[in-house]
Amino acid sequence: MVGTTQMTIRKLPWRFVLPGLILPTSIMNWVQYQQSVRVFDDSPAPWHWYGSFLSASLNFPAYVYSAPAQPFFGLAFKVGRIRIEPRTVLFFVLVFVIWYWIGKKIEGRDLSRNRIPSRILLVLYALGAFLWVWIACMAIFGIAFSVPTSSWRNMRYYLFRDAMLLESICFLWSLSLGWYYSKKFTQGFQARKAP
Repeated sequence: MVGTTQMTIRKLPWRFVLPGLILPTSIMNWVQYQQSVRVFDDSPAPWHWYGSFLSASLNFPAYVYSAPAQPFFGLAFKVGRIRIEPRTVLFFVLVFVIWYWIGKKIEGRDLSRNRIPSRILLVLYALGAFLWVWIACMAIFGIAFSVPTSSWRNMRYYLFRDAMLLESICFLWSLSLGWYYSKKFTQGFQARKAP
């Protein structure tokens, strides 16, 4: 080759890798659970809606954001033994969208930093921060009142149950997203006030 060649290392395309791994895994876990015997059990697992504890841990925000589709549960259809509701479809769409967004943030390609956000965007940031801080507070409330603290042994047992782990993950997701939206709101508000 003539001249010098500069070797460049391509970044991993996280915006495709994350949803490309998490979405199929989540769908597979959900289908597997829906076809299992446990679906007809009297006491479903705390994470039964997601299909697995792993999916519940990774996809809690998608579950929250899919809630507006719940009133349309009557439009569900069956494929074999599996009942597919509009909220389920929206949930999996949001799983892709959220992990695509997270991947894009990891890649550091946020080009909107220099722009001043509109008032609508500031309102959405404020609502986002409120939603996730409120859910974090509800998670703290749930953890505080469902863990008997009579002994450290009992506390450890309850913290390692699926329900308590799910509450803890709900809290961590909510805290991090509440922090993110609060930070974006503050930055946007300061950018609008700056001359």
